[in-house]
Amino acid sequence: MKNRRKLSFIIGIAFLIIIGILFIDRHWEASSINEKIGQYQKNQMGYVVQVAQKVEMTFSRLFGHLYLLSQATQVQVMEKNSCLLNLVRTYELNKELISGVYRYDIDNTLRYGYPLGDCPISAEELKPLFEEGRMTGKQLARVIRKRRDGSDFLVIAQPVFAVQGKVHFTPSNKYVGTLIFISTLDKFQAQLFPQLVFGERGYPWIISEESLVLVTGNDVHRGKTFAEFLPQEMIGTDQGIDPIMRKMINGESGNGLYRYHMHNNVEEDMVKLTSYVPIHLPEQRWSVAVSTPLQDVTASLSKRSLEHRLVTFVSLLVVVFMTALLVSSVHRGYRQSLHYLQRREEEDRKIKLQWQQTFDAIDNMIFLLDDKLRIIRTNKAVMTGLGRNLPEVSGQVITDLLWNGADGDRSGPFRLAQTTRSRQTARLESVKLSRIMLMTIAPVEEIIDSQAAFICSIKDITELEEMQNRLNNVRKMEALATLAGGVAHDLNNILSGVVSYPDLLLHSLAVDHPMRKPLITIQKSGQRAVAVVRDLMLLARRGVYEKNVINLNTIIEEICTGNEFEHLKQLHPEVDVQRQLAPDLLNIKGSALHLATLVMNITKNSIEAISGAGQIVISTKNVFFTAPPIEFPAVQPGAYVQLAIRDTGTGITPKDLEHIFEPFYSKKILGRSGTGLGMAVVWGTVQDHSGGIAIASEPDKGTTVSVVLPATGDPLTVTLEVGDATQLTMGSGQSILIVDDQEEQRQIALMMCETLNYRPHVVCSGEEALTWLENQSADLVMLDMIMGSGMDGLQTFKQIRKRLPLQKTMIVSGHALEERIQEALSAGICSYLKKPYSIGQFAGVLAEILK
Repeated sequence: MKNRRKLSFIIGIAFLIIIGILFIDRHWEASSINEKIGQYQKNQMGYVVQVAQKVEMTFSRLFGHLYLLSQATQVQVMEKNSCLLNLVRTYELNKELISGVYRYDIDNTLRYGYPLGDCPISAEELKPLFEEGRMTGKQLARVIRKRRDGSDFLVIAQPVFAVQGKVHFTPSNKYVGTLIFISTLDKFQAQLFPQLVFGERGYPWIISEESLVLVTGNDVHRGKTFAEFLPQEMIGTDQGIDPIMRKMINGESGNGLYRYHMHNNVEEDMVKLTSYVPIHLPEQRWSVAVSTPLQDVTASLSKRSLEHRLVTFVSLLVVVFMTALLVSSVHRGYRQSLHYLQRREEEDRKIKLQWQQTFDAIDNMIFLLDDKLRIIRTNKAVMTGLGRNLPEVSGQVITDLLWNGADGDRSGPFRLAQTTRSRQTARLESVKLSRIMLMTIAPVEEIIDSQAAFICSIKDITELEEMQNRLNNVRKMEALATLAGGVAHDLNNILSGVVSYPDLLLHSLAVDHPMRKPLITIQKSGQRAVAVVRDLMLLARRGVYEKNVINLNTIIEEICTGNEFEHLKQLHPEVDVQRQLAPDLLNIKGSALHLATLVMNITKNSIEAISGAGQIVISTKNVFFTAPPIEFPAVQPGAYVQLAIRDTGTGITPKDLEHIFEPFYSKKILGRSGTGLGMAVVWGTVQDHSGGIAIASEPDKGTTVSVVLPATGDPLTVTLEVGDATQLTMGSGQSILIVDDQEEQRQIALMMCETLNYRPHVVCSGEEALTWLENQSADLVMLDMIMGSGMDGLQTFKQIRKRLPLQKTMIVSGHALEERIQEALSAGICSYLKKPYSIGQFAGVLAEILK
């Protein structure tokens, strides 16, 4: 019973399948025809769109040529020869599509045209087109029917407007006429139609908004409206072309069927399949349609024979029956399993791809390591940072990649992470790679690569630390400079007595007086102390108060022939000093005194760095930087003078090189070989002159110090310096007002003035000086630049000048900013005398001012 039920079920299923196949076969032909028509309509619509685009591109090209022609000044003002030449050129470029090009003026009169002769369309017929273009300012395209010679013309018009700056006598944007292209519909179709072929009997037709046929496969219909050639019985019917034609005129697109009884002037009743789209032109809309006989579309389909159907049914029935018996039990499970596996594989692929993209996007160098710290995988940053790709480093122990024997054993953090299975972070230095790195290593439990036991991230911080060190050094030097400036100011006031009083006493004592020798010793000690203060001033960058145009070669020659240099060579006779100076060296702007100190300090260090025989080369040259150089990162692009002093001495260790510019950081014996401020003063001088300095040195291989200073094209400045006089220039009782806030400074100046036969008067502030000058007069006012309270020297001078414009005034100071000194000299100060000063310097300055 069970089997019979099963058999009945199978027979029933088979019967239903047969009935279904018969039903499907009955509708096969209809569906095949519909499918064929649908596919054909799709292809035909694509072809129609291409035709529309081709027509639009053709018109776009014509409109573009017409617009460019309208922009020509010669065409706008209608210069006879030039205008006609432009028309001829444009015609030659477009003669395959146009019959002529013409230029009309503002009152619609033809002025120029090509081909030569009258336009085939009268100005009266063109007037509406001209007026519309004049009002809208737009390009227009119109079809003008049956004119002088019976042809249908296509007219493309471009209004011409004068542009300001090209036509001086015409206001801006004023209408000055019209340019037109003229083409016949015959010529237009002759160029387009040969390319517009679809199928054996399919052809396109183009109509205007007025239903005028512009392009068609039937020459009889061209130039006519549908109403002129369609049979009356076809117009207005659902089966006729009228509904499709109305949609085309309205600018719609789509597909349709219509019945037509004539083809190529032959009576033939047929149904045509058509596709249509609008063609968009400036101020004009056309439509293009392609019509193909339906018979041509369905001709490839043939009806099946009954025998073929039966064979198909039987074969299909057997296949379906056998397949149902054999695979029905496993088919569903198989498909489900296959779908699941495919989906899982696709998900895994996406996850791996996302992981790899994220892995490679990390800026740090990332290493996946196994439990023995061997490299399994790296990201792209490793290639950028180390120049090594994965095949080169794969399987290598990471510690061997970073270090070699010269580094020693630096693998502690890695081994600790390996033994404790904990996260470790450390700063690492690699001599092998010449890099400083920040490393983090951590164990991983699960990752894309199942062999990975650790993930290591390494960030290259070499440049970051170098920048930080440079910044710290600059800040340290600035702080030291500030401290040095304050100390120098206080020492200057203290040393004034030590330097000036022995000078006064020596001028009053006899040559054989027993106190002369002690006083000379005090004076020399004071002068050495003044030299230290001068270095502190240079370090504080407060000593350059006057900059002149000088040549560095001249300074070097003066140093190399001076007494101090000769004395230095006597102490080191085996050192050979050579000069390689550029003959065309550019000038620089700066202080000759400070730059001489710079050259002397570097040269002295180089000579003293040589033990026994050796050589020093002092060279200069012109350089030009297009970008900040690596060795001088703070230097801006431009022309520079470079000084290089190279020696064959013992060199400088990297540790000492880090502190080379720090004050009193010296390997010399303080007090015997210098003050310990030499290179600090060099650094301050370079900063004051907006330059750069770099030192290259290796132990036992010598040192090269390079300095670059901005070049100038200004001529050399001639300077005169006032020094100590062996014979004091005495005064003749002139009155001198001494203004200083410190008692000892006033007393020194008072005693020197009395010694030099001047009449001194002293006050302790600028305000007192102004009060004194209200009732008395002075031949010279001597102002201290910096005073403790109230007005300073420059402010006092400005107030004196307001009341006494001709009053002679000088500034005396041991510490003043460059800007204040320059401002005082520019304002009319007679002279500047630096503290501490000798009586000879003081006498020379007074005599120069009061002569």
